[in-house]
This record gives sequence, C-alpha cells and structure tokens, in this order.
Amino acid sequence: MSRLKGEFLELQNLMDKEGKDLEKILEEKLAPLNEKISKSHGQLIGAVTRDYQTRGCGMRHVTYDLDENFYAGIITPNTKFLTSWTTHAFMSGIKNSQSLPLSYTWGEAVFYAHKDNLFNFFGFDPMRLLQFMERPPEEPADSWEYSGGCFGGMRRTLFPTEKPRLELSVGDDESIPFLQKYLQGWQYTKLSKLINYDLPIRGEIRDRIEKEQLKVYDEVMQAEEKARSLESQKKERMKLVKDTGGIINYATHIELTDEFVEQIRFNPLMEETRRRILGSLKKAINREYNENGFQVKRRLDAGVTISIDLKEFFSQRKSMFKL
Repeated sequence: MSRLKGEFLELQNLMDKEGKDLEKILEEKLAPLNEKISKSHGQLIGAVTRDYQTRGCGMRHVTYDLDENFYAGIITPNTKFLTSWTTHAFMSGIKNSQSLPLSYTWGEAVFYAHKDNLFNFFGFDPMRLLQFMERPPEEPADSWEYSGGCFGGMRRTLFPTEKPRLELSVGDDESIPFLQKYLQGWQYTKLSKLINYDLPIRGEIRDRIEKEQLKVYDEVMQAEEKARSLESQKKERMKLVKDTGGIINYATHIELTDEFVEQIRFNPLMEETRRRILGSLKKAINREYNENGFQVKRRLDAGVTISIDLKEFFSQRKSMFKL
C-alpha cells in the first residue's frame, strides 16, 4: 500500500494514469502560459503565492499561518517555469526580479532582490504549486486536532484561505492592475525604481499614493504642533516657578514645585513626542517621500486652498533631524 497521502498521492496517480513523469505533465499544463510569456518580452510579470507556514516552532501545539508573497519583474527571452524537483524556484529568467512578503506584520516589509533572476518559492514544494496553482494551498495534515468534549477539535491553521495558491499576471495589460491591486502606493513607486520600469501613476493609484503621503505629513505636523505646545507650556511653568519661588497660590490650594519637578512633568512627554516625529519621518524616508513626494492642494476652508510640496517638506525635515 502506498504511504503517499493527499496531493502527493494524487500526483502519483496522475503520473501512473498518464504514463509520464511530473516534469512532462507540468510542461504540457504550462504550455499555454509559456506561449503567452514568449509574446511578452520586455513587459511586466507578477505573481502571488500562498502557503501555510509553521508558527510557534517547538511549542506543544504547533499552529500554521497563511504565508503570502508577492513577486514582480520583467519578462526576458529566457523567462520560463521551472519543473524540476531540484529547485526551490518556480520561475527563472526574470530581469530585476523582486519579492515582497505580503503577510509580514512586524513593521513595513521590504523588497528582496532575487539572484539569478529567479522567483523563489518560500514554501516547500514548487512542483505542487504549479500543478495545483488554481487550488487553495493544502492545509497541513495535522491542521485539525481532535480534543474530545463538546466541540470535538481545534483548528491549527490560522486564517485559512480559499484563494488560489498561485496567481500570475503576464504582460503589462494584466500586470499593472495586478501590481496596483496588491501593493500599497509607496510600494508601487519603490518597485518601479527597483525594477527600473516606468510604472504609470494616474487615477486610483495616484490618489492612493497622495493619500498615503498626506497621512504621514499629518502625523508629522500634529506631532510637531504637540511638541511646540509642550515647549510653550514648559516655558510658562518655568517662568511661574521663577516668579513665585515655587509656591503657587490658587483660590482653593497652594501648589509647591520647582524646576526639577517641572522637568519630570514635561521631559517624558516631550521625548515621546520627538519619538513620534522621528518615527513618522523615518517612515517617510523609507518610502522615499523626500524624493518622490507630490505637490498637492488641500482645501482648508471655503475658498481657502493651500499648496503643499511634500517632497520639499520631507527633504527639509530629513536635513533638520539629520536622518
């Protein structure tokens, strides 16, 4: 009896039925896509892969997270699918290939450049990825654990998906909407630079980029306003301490203070505000707003509109804070 299970058993049965090895079966399955790729040299290609990855290594009860990765690059005459068991890549011959972990949650994800013009699959099995690309990723065999009681069991796979394990876009007509669907505005502009490809910025994607830039601008402006307010309050209190000798009379009570107490009162708040300003500015610089910031108009009141040069604003703050 075969010890293969699930999709591995399905692959074995398919090879037995067709009388062919898996590489040959894949070549035939992928032939229409390869034909499409061959007609799109110099244009964009994009992909998203989905797989389940172990979470909580070493824990008694292992759970699984959905791992989503985005890929993009430029099609060349050498672009092709890889149908070999000996590789962890599913495509090769892609100029300026980049990947981005869409499921990354610890801060802002960064693009990763792939050597040898590959699309490397971060899962375990590129062969099943290609053969069953239309299907959702297969849940791990121990995804369900029987625990008895009223509910019967627990699901170890967090956030299961019905989306396909591989989505692919070939050529500019497919790939530009594909990129705009999966990328944030700043990621879209950064990718354009990384792959050295002039991606169009108009319509909905331009509005999205502008909205993102203005959001960070507002974060900085609000934090700077808070910093000015705290500085003004601190100066007033310090003057009051000097004028009263630290004994402040109110109608109902007396407050005793000194410069040390006022430093304790304001310094932590001022440091936290400065951290907020620096955090927002570092975000802006990481997104290269100091290089690609828009010139935008913002309506303040009826008949009152101001023009904001976001590139100049973030460039100035970068210099001011020596970032």
